[in-house]
Amino acid sequence: MATFDQFVTSLEAEFGETGKGKPFEVFCKWFLENDPEWSKPPISHECFISNKTHAVS
Repeated sequence: MATFDQFVTSLEAEFGETGKGKPFEVFCKWFLENDPEWSKPPISHECFISNKTHAVS
C-alpha cells in the first residue's frame, strides 16, 4: 500500500502540479463514501448529561 506522500506524488506525475486537485477531490469523495469507518450513518445530535437529554446545535 502506498503512503499518502506517494499517492500525492503519483497524482502530480499523472496530472501535473496544478491538475492534481480534481482527481484528489474525486478520491476523497470515493473514500468517504466507501471507507467502513467514514461511511457509517451519522450519530444522533443529542448528548446525555446527568441523565438529561440536551440538544447539541
